[in-house]
Amino acid sequence: MIYSVRPIYKEKIWGGRRIFDFFHRLADGADKVGESFEFSLLADSPTPLKGEAGQGKALKDVFDVPVLIKYIDARENLSVQVHPTAEYVGRHAGVKPKFEVWYVLEADKGAAIYCGFKRQTTREEVSKLIRGGGIIDILNRYEVQAGDFLFCPPGTVHAIGKGVLLCEVQQQSDTTFRMFDWSRGRELHIKEALDTIDYRKSEHLIRNYGSLYRFKTDYFDITIVNAEKESKLLIEDGIAVCVAAAVNAGGRAFNCGDIVIVSGKEEIKFEKNGVILYVSNFKE
Repeated sequence: MIYSVRPIYKEKIWGGRRIFDFFHRLADGADKVGESFEFSLLADSPTPLKGEAGQGKALKDVFDVPVLIKYIDARENLSVQVHPTAEYVGRHAGVKPKFEVWYVLEADKGAAIYCGFKRQTTREEVSKLIRGGGIIDILNRYEVQAGDFLFCPPGTVHAIGKGVLLCEVQQQSDTTFRMFDWSRGRELHIKEALDTIDYRKSEHLIRNYGSLYRFKTDYFDITIVNAEKESKLLIEDGIAVCVAAAVNAGGRAFNCGDIVIVSGKEEIKFEKNGVILYVSNFKE
């Protein structure tokens, strides 16, 4: 069975209009849309099903998997932040870990994503740098371009820089500890962040991976399919994110930017030079 959903748009202080422009969607009147929830089962933001197959049903009743898929438009820098590790979650009630991956759709010249430390550091040093405004200086700075893929495990300090549009696939969690916010005056969570940070040196950018690349996590798998010609892909209990492709599935047309939810098995067809993110093998 094939299902489709209606996205939920989220206004953010750092957001813009790029999601609508890139995917040729009708604007909803908001000026600062930072996120578009394309697949969500969060209690306060479940994406509604649309179309005949989803009539009278809720998404959780037809495809209950622990992921959240969204588009992010960083018109301005996002905060420097970190998400809790499983170890932290085991010691604190009410929070969930969050492994996330990013596929860059478009980036302004010189736009960057900061992710992970470029050298080993300590809690004491990071604490001082946060308060002095220098935390960004010890993070890897990746100047990104369309097609870049980055992964961000729980405990990794990161920030999406201004001028980046991307697709994020993550565990179903909304727990974020904000460490530095570019003097915007929002609440910070410095103690919680220091308690969960991985202080080791790390690398996070994957580039030039070819026409088919599969990345496995402990929570889900993601396969990037770059089609050099018109192609077919068998989806089995998974989600196809049409990041740069129009798709035909079960006789239905899906536009670039749409997601195709498949319960069971279904072959989808997509156009030459199209790009699909196939999310599958979900685990709690």
